[in-house]
Amino acid sequence: MMVTTDRARRLVEAVMLEDRLLVAVSARDEEIEQPAPDDLYSVGTAVRILRMAKGTQDSMRLWVQGIQRVRIARYTQTDPYLSASIEPLEETAERGLEMEALHRNVSQQFTELTEDSSTVAQPIRSIVSGMTDSSALADIVAANLGLSVPDRQELLEILD
Repeated sequence: MMVTTDRARRLVEAVMLEDRLLVAVSARDEEIEQPAPDDLYSVGTAVRILRMAKGTQDSMRLWVQGIQRVRIARYTQTDPYLSASIEPLEETAERGLEMEALHRNVSQQFTELTEDSSTVAQPIRSIVSGMTDSSALADIVAANLGLSVPDRQELLEILD
């Protein structure tokens, strides 16, 4: 994840001093440099920052681990960075034979589709082939298919 705005850098610096947790949400319009709360989707992912590297021109590169889907209940501050109260979103998918078959099918198709891909690294394909959590599988496949932000957002909001 790349961080390029002053407001986002201040947020990262603050959470790095505490629990390293933040919520990642997408902007509805990528052209808006400092989106207001209304410019952001309300469903995002609570993430833990695993590693941070400072880049050129005041940018930061973050390696994060998704923890849980969340909904922004309300924004509590906008300066010096956005802060919000959140509600965890519980997944409703049922386990069973049909889900296991879908899981295997998605895993196999992703591996086949990305076999000669220069954009999906071999370690990602290996991770996908060994995954047992269907929700995590859906997330990693969606993140690596080159989907548009609205399409990825639509998938993020599916809880079953």
